[in-house]
Amino acid sequence: HLCVCVCVVDVDVAGMAQTAKECTSFGVQSCSGVIDFSAPPEQIHTALKQLLTDKSILNKIRILINNVGGLSPAYRTYIGEQFEREVRGEVTREKTDTFEWLYAHNTPLSVLVGNTHFQVDAMTVCCSLLLPQMVDNRKGLILFMSSLSALSGMPRNREYAAGKAYLRLWAHSLAGEVEKYGVHVQAIYPDAHTAA
Repeated sequence: HLCVCVCVVDVDVAGMAQTAKECTSFGVQSCSGVIDFSAPPEQIHTALKQLLTDKSILNKIRILINNVGGLSPAYRTYIGEQFEREVRGEVTREKTDTFEWLYAHNTPLSVLVGNTHFQVDAMTVCCSLLLPQMVDNRKGLILFMSSLSALSGMPRNREYAAGKAYLRLWAHSLAGEVEKYGVHVQAIYPDAHTAA
């Protein structure tokens, strides 16, 4: 009897609930939980471990699809605030695209560093929590959702591209380390159209 357990973890409650519902419709046991992936790594690790322990699936997970990334909540908030200031007439911008305008107006360092942390740390924490039990069980698959931007860069969204490049090289290095334990690691590189 094959039991497939899927744990859907996200910052987007509605999207997470929809994904969990779709998994259940295919007869897959699923659980879901909200994790703030912009939190410090220790907090992410504790929250994720608690969620998986509470659901009694920590040692049952054989497949990790790691799709953490995008624009961090702080970065999205900053962009929203800048647009609101523009609407109120507090700032004006020349005819240029949004990201050029935001970078030209000195995005705060804490927002840029937070966006980099969001790309790299959360993915590393998720993998570090599940990898040891996959190695112990001599079975597992870790699939990282990278991006074409990891191969070519992404002007005006450099933290995202750099994070995905980190993920690509980290996955490649990890694959060489854990293959002998029956754990397979892959990174895929969708573009914006196939990832949506």
